[in-house]
Amino acid sequence: MADGVNVAVTVDEDSVLAVVGNVRRRRIRRVVVWGGVVLTLVVGLALARARLDRPPPAPSYQTEVVDRGDIDETVGATGTLEAKRVVSVGGEISGRIATVEVDVNDRVKAGDVLATLDPVSLDNALTEAKGALATAKIEVVRAKAALDAASITKERAEALSAKGVVAQEELDAAISEHRLAEAEASRAKSERSLAAVRVEQARTNKAKATIVAPIDGVVLTRSVEPGNAIAASLAAPELFQIAEDLSVMRLDLGVDEADVGRVREGQSAEFTVDAWPGRTFDATVERVNLAPATTDTSAVVTYTTVLAVNNDEELLRPGMTATATILAERHAEVLRIPTLALRFDPSRGAESSGGRGDRNKGGLFSVPTRPGPPARKAETEIEPTVDGEALVHVLRAGELVAVPVTVGASDGRYTEVEAGELDEGDAVVVGMRGGA
Repeated sequence: MADGVNVAVTVDEDSVLAVVGNVRRRRIRRVVVWGGVVLTLVVGLALARARLDRPPPAPSYQTEVVDRGDIDETVGATGTLEAKRVVSVGGEISGRIATVEVDVNDRVKAGDVLATLDPVSLDNALTEAKGALATAKIEVVRAKAALDAASITKERAEALSAKGVVAQEELDAAISEHRLAEAEASRAKSERSLAAVRVEQARTNKAKATIVAPIDGVVLTRSVEPGNAIAASLAAPELFQIAEDLSVMRLDLGVDEADVGRVREGQSAEFTVDAWPGRTFDATVERVNLAPATTDTSAVVTYTTVLAVNNDEELLRPGMTATATILAERHAEVLRIPTLALRFDPSRGAESSGGRGDRNKGGLFSVPTRPGPPARKAETEIEPTVDGEALVHVLRAGELVAVPVTVGASDGRYTEVEAGELDEGDAVVVGMRGGA
């Protein structure tokens, strides 16, 4: 053609279809995404509206039953187990240990040999003392003979002086000789007595070379070995400690001054030791010391209280630390409530809950609180006190009722009800949990 140009364009049909398909898929994907977002918002708003419109769940109250039982007032203290009687055995004389016949934990009878000293020096001392005694006896005989001779001379001089045969000077000399002989005889007798005492002392020392048990018991400590030298010049050195029969022991407690007024002789007690977990041992208060045991800079004052302990099984040992509980007073078959009931306050909600109920005595109840005016201020301010007023809450006919009571003794778990509109079998509230 002369006047124009014809352009032929060839388009692939498959390419066109592919482009159109991609556009459609993108549009569908956007619709699905935005639709999901809108649906999620709608569902969320619906659930929130439903939750706001739903009434709050009724509270669940945890209860326990008012019953009768014993309430024990107790005093707690810690202390140390000791043998009823411990005797220290020492060496009464100086010397060198020759033998040791016992060891720790050995049982001994009174008179049993514990140890012996080297007897050589003691035997020598006894022999020497006996020799000195023999010499003293001879001296007594000599002095007596001299005295007899002086007596004869004096008597003769006196007779002759009476006749005027001898001068007065000779008589005076005879009398002086007689007096000297008497003094010498007296001295000889004293020396003999002293020598006899030394012999007995040497025999006693030899006997003390054998160290024996003074009582029946168990050897707790031994601090000597063969060959050791002991010196008893100032004080008898301690060689052994023997505990009297460990089937009966004592527990020394430090009772605080705030509690000592409630502790008396004859009260029963029980205690535990770490060596026997889960095991409880019985005891009896034997003595409460009048003088304080400790008064330190922290102003803590305790009084030593001694408990008698039966240890027939011999499970307990001296030195064990014990945690004891003394039964100060028992309130038998009194009306009582769980102490948790005194702590419950519905105005605090879950803050006052948390106690575990007795499955046999109580349970969980979902009940509405009784409508009406708020509790009087006097009631809401009542605090649980020993021998004072307190406020508990009771479920009656499915409603929560506040009941003022007068409380007495408490053992921690239970508290005595001395007065108030509570009866055995009432369900007192001890805790609260939010309902579903």
